[in-house]
Formats: sequence, structure tokens, C-alpha cells
Amino acid sequence: MLQQSRNARKYEEAKMHTIYLSELEEVHRRGKYKKAMEIAARKNRLVIDAKYKIDPFDPNIMWMMPGVYLDHRLIIARELGFDVLLPNNTRPGGQYDHTWQFTIDMKKRHHQFGGDVRMFGCDMAGRMLRIGHTQSDEDVWLSLVPSDCFDNPVHPHRVVLSKKTTVMKAQLSLVMIASVLYALHTAKIKDIRLTQNYPPVNSPQDLNRAWDCSDRGTFKLSIAEMKKFAKAYKENFDTWYEGAPASYRFPELEDSVPVIAILNYGQNREVGTAQTIDQVAEFWDREIDYKPVWRMTIALAAHYAAVPVQDWRPYNAQRIKDANPEIYDSDDPNSRTLIQDILTYPLVDGNGLEKRIYAPDCTRIKRRRAVGLHSSERCGIMQDLSAIHRLFCAPSGLDDELMEVDPVVDPDAHNPGNINDVDHELNMQYARRLPPLEDVAYTSYPHFFSKNIGQWQADGVMQPMMPLIRSLSNELSRPHSGGKAIVALNSQCYNTIAHSTRFSARHHLAQKGMLTATSAGPWATTPKARNTADKLFGKVSYSLPHERLVNQLLLGSDNCLRVENNFLIDFDHLRGEFHNGGDIYRHFIMKYEAFCRRSSLLEAIKSVSVLLTHDCFPYAYVWCGHPFAVTMKMLWKAHSEAGASTPSMPNPIYVEAISVLERLLNYNYTGAAKVLPRRLMMELWPLRGIMDTGFPVLWPGFIPGGSSYGRPPSIDMRMWPVDELTHRPLVSSRRTQEITYGQPHFVAYETLLYMKVAIARMPKTRWADASSLGREFRLLADIVMGAFVKDVLQLVSSQVRAEIDPILADRGHNDLLAARTRRVALRKWLDVDHPLDWGVQADTRIVLTQAVSRDQIEAARGLAKSARGQMSVKDLVDILIHIASTSGLRSVRPPLWNKGQCWPALRAAFGDANLRGTRAGMSPADTMALFKEAFTYIVEERRIRFFPDALTPTEGRRLPSTQPSIRSWSTLGAQVHAPVAGRSAPLTHAERLQYQMSQNSLEEMRADPNSSWDTTEIVIAD
Repeated sequence: MLQQSRNARKYEEAKMHTIYLSELEEVHRRGKYKKAMEIAARKNRLVIDAKYKIDPFDPNIMWMMPGVYLDHRLIIARELGFDVLLPNNTRPGGQYDHTWQFTIDMKKRHHQFGGDVRMFGCDMAGRMLRIGHTQSDEDVWLSLVPSDCFDNPVHPHRVVLSKKTTVMKAQLSLVMIASVLYALHTAKIKDIRLTQNYPPVNSPQDLNRAWDCSDRGTFKLSIAEMKKFAKAYKENFDTWYEGAPASYRFPELEDSVPVIAILNYGQNREVGTAQTIDQVAEFWDREIDYKPVWRMTIALAAHYAAVPVQDWRPYNAQRIKDANPEIYDSDDPNSRTLIQDILTYPLVDGNGLEKRIYAPDCTRIKRRRAVGLHSSERCGIMQDLSAIHRLFCAPSGLDDELMEVDPVVDPDAHNPGNINDVDHELNMQYARRLPPLEDVAYTSYPHFFSKNIGQWQADGVMQPMMPLIRSLSNELSRPHSGGKAIVALNSQCYNTIAHSTRFSARHHLAQKGMLTATSAGPWATTPKARNTADKLFGKVSYSLPHERLVNQLLLGSDNCLRVENNFLIDFDHLRGEFHNGGDIYRHFIMKYEAFCRRSSLLEAIKSVSVLLTHDCFPYAYVWCGHPFAVTMKMLWKAHSEAGASTPSMPNPIYVEAISVLERLLNYNYTGAAKVLPRRLMMELWPLRGIMDTGFPVLWPGFIPGGSSYGRPPSIDMRMWPVDELTHRPLVSSRRTQEITYGQPHFVAYETLLYMKVAIARMPKTRWADASSLGREFRLLADIVMGAFVKDVLQLVSSQVRAEIDPILADRGHNDLLAARTRRVALRKWLDVDHPLDWGVQADTRIVLTQAVSRDQIEAARGLAKSARGQMSVKDLVDILIHIASTSGLRSVRPPLWNKGQCWPALRAAFGDANLRGTRAGMSPADTMALFKEAFTYIVEERRIRFFPDALTPTEGRRLPSTQPSIRSWSTLGAQVHAPVAGRSAPLTHAERLQYQMSQNSLEEMRADPNSSWDTTEIVIAD
């Protein structure tokens, strides 16, 4: 805490600079690398020049809505089986569509569901199997939904999710595949023949032996085949499962319904226009049969564009009047006024904006046309994050629940003949007034380090959308159903330029962490990891990731503000006449499309928008990220050259610095604070700068380099932040390395980083009796033996827990009292400062013996001795050095644990010690002698007296075990039988055993000449 306070004070004392966007543009354009790195290392407040900004209400800006797009759809059936996938057979011609196809794919059972599982009304952990895809490339999931979700539905926002995956257990997924195969076999499709109704599901290989087909794993079904299959599955599943063996029984299947969920992301397809309603509605009507559907979520996105106009030319007012007998001044039927004479009605208001006019059906009538309109000059539209709260705060006197349909009052009774009017709002006198809810929660994402310019996501929809939601809820909800057919779930708003920086529908290129993964490549040890590192290095050598991102960003042609809303259509509350795709399209999607053109909604959006000139956007991302991109490039250059020019590994501190900078560039493009590890970024100052002004700053440990392509920047490892409890360095690259190479790779890397930072930060007064190199070796040994002690603690804890936990779970077990005693003893031992020391009067050894002994007789005998028995500290050090020279995890033998952290630390220390000895001009023999001397010193300093070792060979096992065990202990020291003090009073059997255990521990301690820590070479007499 003291370090954090001092660090915060230094940040507050640093001078604040005001930096203009034009200055960043110049630094980027002229390639001023030194200036860019200096900017990254100072506190800045970004100011966007007036020449780059345009007033959203400027009369010479024309706002347009290019269209509404369908981005996402999730359909969940409520009936068992696959019927929901079939086209609507009530529409002529649908059953004869030769292009229709459903593909069953049994090879993707390990895929994670990508949709929002809250729509199922429960946590779907371990309940979903990806079973195929439709002809439209929509993913099809076989989902085990608890029956209670249908009987007592829960609002999606109230569902509590676990962090577990939705992927089914391996055997459960094979059971569900077996159910599909049984239906295909029963329906006699694709010549599939099962040799038994319940094939073994221990492994995919066992399941595959039980059925025959020429095209294993993937089946393409036509409409006729799909009908037969869906019928067979629906009619036979319950009977088939009731007769299933015990191996087919899983909790997820009990009282659950196997239903289909259809999911598609990133479609971004136009929903159509008013001129194409009939044609598109027919497609929606024929696509699927909505009668088996339980819920559907749908994401609809409206695009808005703003283009500068050179001049306006009015249309002939007389022609407008002749073509439109009735003209109104608003598109809101509840407040509009009939214009008496359009010839005298002003063309523009006092601000130069066109006074809009509308036809009776609320469509806008254009009064003038733009001249000199160029789509290439579209403004960049972003959101003013300091003003967006106005979109989500409910107006005074009106609450969101006014959209809820009263289950007692039939809205049709008070609105006869007007049910289809999109502009109709629920009559307030009949509305149910509930306690007001809180305003909609939203999250803002500032872009290009601006703090107040960016995008947002919300847990609901903006207030200007509420009239539409209330109207649609009134129109589509079934009377007396007790709920709403239309539920607004969430919304988001961003610029579509983001689509140009993605490599998939849901991930940014900036989120890949490619340069971090590449810079960590030198620590790859396995063939697979080396191959991955080589591929990454090849990609990076061709073009750095951030440079590739910039090129893709600037080549992006689309530039619109995208307002996306996600809705839930609940078919339990939907009127029966709307249970078809055509009516859903006409009465929901197209009315949403019409509403998005309403001036009231557009005015609300404009009021919180920031317009940037076309020569500024999207270049602002590049300019603002340039100081950190340059710094990262120079660090990578130094890192890659160091790795190529020396036989040793490059300094891992470069990897962490590159990772920090790559995360900052990620934040520059996305504004997602979750990409910034909080503790590290606070200590390094970037997060302090972001929270203060929005612009990150690198802490004083970063030393900027020289002129362009000259001296690279450097990192002062003495100032790198460390954890105050463990003293290990805080890291940024862990996630990237584990995903790319695996956890063992990161462990080896992080251990070396820990050693280098620890040596750099080591006080000069520590081990003052040793030489400079000797002090460094002792620190390496201290890190290794610290990991050794932690491994022993974890090993003992895990093995003891494995024995006592099943007993503790059974309150009627005969050994319950003994298990509780062992648990208490284990807790005491784990809290001891020196758990591998004897302790005062052997108390530590006694507590350990109580923890590992299964009964009093074992405890009385003391810790079981290993085949090694006793050894000297020198012997232990020799064993450790021998293991350090091995080249693979499989070569690790006791006393090291191959699941622990000591072996990676030992390997890293061994390599680093040899390198330091070579640099100091020492011979390999002298280096190793000094290294062993350091280990001997640290073993004594840490007071390590005993440790778990390999189990001794037995008749059934001729070799020692490859893992240390709590049933085998080695001692550092000689064993001499000393006299044991007697006791005259008679003892009970239990007391005798307890007394014997204590005396044995004391005897071993007193007989150990090494317990006083004054010798390292023990001679064991005959």
C-alpha cells in the first residue's frame, strides 16, 4: 500500500500537458519517433481541434438512414424434437423447395454456445450440443431445457449464470448423438443401421462401432427425410430413454426436454423497405413454422449517416401540394397539426434547418434536394459519452412499466379497429401503474483516448424507443396472458467502421495479442509450440499486427452510426394470429423500420452525437495510438534483434512491455477497460492517465529512446511493479501465452521474469558476505527452494484431502472423528512459518504426522521413511542439479513433483546461472560449484529438514514411484537412536500411541546433528 501511495503521489506531481489532435497528426505524418515516445511518457489531455468537429445540427449536414439490418436471431422451440426446423407446410410450395437442406454434424460436440443463454430462463451449463446447421448456415443446437423453465418462465435479466461451459459432458453428448442415430435408424434414413438400441457411450470409438453408414458423422437431409426423422425422434425419444441403461442416466436429462435452438450471428442483412414488404413477408412466412416456437430473440440495427451538403435546392411547393392533399407538420399522430397552406409554410426554421412535413401515413415529404453530395465525405459519427445519460433517464412522471399490458383490461375494447396503428400508445387511464424502475444501466466505451467520445452498450433501450415498444406490446400481446409479447432486452450504439477491424463477427483484430504471443515465442519448448512460434514470427516479419490493423481500418468503406436493439418475442404471450413469420415481419420488424425514420428518434440521436470531418475520421484512431504503436515497434525491434543475435533468451521484460502497449492499442480501438489488467496498469500509470484525462501515460520506469530508428526505449526492471505479498512481478501477457502456447510455457517464462526482476530489485545489503555473483545465485536458489516448499504444501494438502474429504462428507462414517482431527492438524501445519523444520520440541513434525497418518497406529510409528532414508544437504543439492539438467517434464522424479512449480523454476535458474557465470568469465565447473554452494546455503536458511519422496519398491512395483508421496519421507541428517524418557503413570492405549508419536519425533530431532544448522556434510556411522 505504501508503494501504491508513493506511486500515486508521483503521478499527481507530474506535469499535465495539453495535446491537440492536430499535433498528433503531424507527429504521425512526419514520422517523429522520438517525439511520439516522449508523448507516451508524459501526462496528456487530448483536445480535438475545432476544424475536425461539425455541429450535428448544422443546416448544411444531411442526415440519412440507409436502412435497418437483421444482425442476430435466436429461436428456441418449446416442443421435444426437430419440428421447428421444418418449413411452414401451410404455405404452398414450401415442401417442394429442392434447395432446402438440414445438415446433421456430429463432429462439433465440443463447441461452446455463442448466444445469450439467459434466453432459456436458466443456466444452461453442460446442456447444449451443436448438432448441425441449416441451409442458411444457422447453427442448430440440441438443448436440454428443464421443464420448469417452460412452466415457470424467468425474465432473462433475472437469470443467474455460472462460469461453467455450455458444452455437454463427453458421455452425455454421446448419449444425445445416440438418440439422433436411433431416430435416423427408426426412420430408415441414409441406410443408417444400429446394431443395438443403446450403443456403448464410453468413447466415440465405442459408439461408432455400433452403427453403419458410408458417410459417418455428417448427414444432409432433404425436406422429406427431415419430416421422417423429426417424426421418429419426437414419437420415440421418451420410450427410448425410459428403457435406457444406467450409463445413459444423467442429471441434465432428468425432467428436461430436448429442444432445438437455432442461432445465427453477424448476418447484417437488410430487412427490406416499405416497397418490398409483400415479397419479404412471403419469405418469412415460408421459412419456418413458428407454432412450435417458445421464444425468439432478434437484433435489429438502424444505420444513420451524416453528409456535408454544398447547397440546397427547393422542390416546387405547388407540385408538393398537388401530390399531397393532406400535409402535417409532424410524424407523431398524437401531436401533429394539419398545414393549411404549404405555399406559405416556411421552408426552414430560424437555424436554417428544413421544417419537415409529412403525409397522413407519417412518411416524410421532401421539400428540397441536396447539391454537391459526396458519400466519400461522410462524417464520422460517434457518441458524446458525457451526454448519453439523457437517452436512458425516464421523463418525469413516466415510467417504463407503462409499456406493460394489463392482464385484466383488453386493450382492444378501448381501441377498436386501430390495433395495427404503429403510432397508437397505450391509453394512460387503462395503464397499470407500477412502482417506477431505475433508469436503464449502460456502459460507455471511449475511443482514441478521448474519454468522452465513443460508443455505448445498455441493459435496455433508449427512452425515445419506448413509444414504439408500448405500441407493439399493446398490439401483439395476448389479452389476459399476464405478460408481454415484446420485451426490450438491450441495445448498443457504435460506428460501423468497427466492422473493418474484425476478423470475426464478435472479435476485433486489436484483441488478438499477436505481437505479444510472437515475442513470447523464444520460450517455446515443445514441437507444437515451436511450430506456432515460427508461424507467428513469419506473419509479424511480413507486417506488424498494428500496422495491418491500420491498413484494414483505413480501407473500410462503411461509415455509419449503428443503433442496435435486441428484442425478445415471447410466443406464450403473443396473439395466436401472429404465430407466423409473415405477420411478425409486417407488424414488428417493418414497424420498427418505420419508427427508426421518425424525426423524434433522429433528433434524440443527434443530440448526443459527435460529428468528425471525413479527413479526421477514422484517422483519429491512428494518430492517437501512434505514440504507443511507435514505442511498441521499437521495443519489438530491440527484442527481436536481441533474440536473434545472442544464443540466450531475450529479456522477458520486453514481452511484458509489448503486452502492455498492445493492450493499450486494443483499448484505443475498443474502449473496453477489461483489456487493461487493473493492478498492473495502475502501477504503470496508463490506467491512472485514462481515469484522469482519458489519455494513458507510461510510468518513469519507461525510458524513451533516441531519434528515429535510433536508440530503442528501455525498461528499468528495478521499478517494475511486484505483488506486495508474493513479490512476484505483475504480468500482462499471461492470457495470451496460455492461449497460444499453454500454461507450462507461461510458467517457465514467468519464472525467468520473476528471477530477473528479483535480482534487479535485490537490496545491496542482502547476503553482504557473498560476492555479487554469489548473491545473485543465492537469490535464484531462494526462488527455487521457495517453489519447492510451496509444492510440498500443495502435494501434502491434495493427498490428505483426497483421503479425508469423502469421509467428511459421510457423517455416519466410522473414521469421521479421525478425519476431522487430520483436517485440523493439516490446517495448523499449513500455517507454520517453516513447515519442513522440526519446530520447537518437534511440534511441527508432530502436527504433520497427525495430518498424514490414517489412524493412531500409523501416527505412533511416525512418518514413513523413504528408500533414501537420510541424506545430507549436499546430496539433496546434487539431486536437484541433476534434475535441472534433464530436458523434459517426464524426466522429473521425486523429490520434485511434476505438477508443481519447482521444476520450471529450477530449469530457469540453472540456465540463468550458467549464462551469468559465462558473462562473468567463470568456467562451467566454477559456476556450478558456486551455484551448489548457493543452494546449500538457502536450504539451511529455509530450514528444510524433511520432505516427501518416492514410494519404496514393492512386490507389485519393482521401481520407486514417479511421484512423491505422503507415505514416504526423507530426512536431511543422520539417524542415531537416543534414549527415550519414560513415564511411571499407566497410559491408555490411545495415550500410549500419542505419546509414542511425540517421543519418536523428539527422538529423531535430538538425534539429528544437522538440526543446529552448523554442518552440511553428514557422515553416517555404522
